[in-house]
Amino acid sequence: MKTIMLTPQQTLQEVKESFSAMFPQLKIEFFKQSHESGEGNFADDIITDLSQSLEQISNVDHAFTISVDGHKKVSTLENDFSTLGINLQVFRKSKNVWLQTTTTDHWTIAEQNKEAAATNS
Repeated sequence: MKTIMLTPQQTLQEVKESFSAMFPQLKIEFFKQSHESGEGNFADDIITDLSQSLEQISNVDHAFTISVDGHKKVSTLENDFSTLGINLQVFRKSKNVWLQTTTTDHWTIAEQNKEAAATNS
């Protein structure tokens, strides 16, 4: 099972890199506002200062592990982070464009990564 260890002091950049190392055709972006399943986020709401720690943007106050297993639906992963006060969106690479996975939130993380690999090969 794939997991990411999260700590209060961990930076957003470190979390992004951990996720992308497991799923190289995907990325996560952090946002100031939450979103509902099937909805996207506005570019204006993206957190651009990736040196911020998790404790600065959320209610993370202790270390824990979060599952990023490939069989998990994107909507479930986003919800898992949301319960911690972390607003994120999964993006899939399609040629030279990063797409928010809003209409395919019901796909698994592995399906998203596979689709991106097929599109980019």
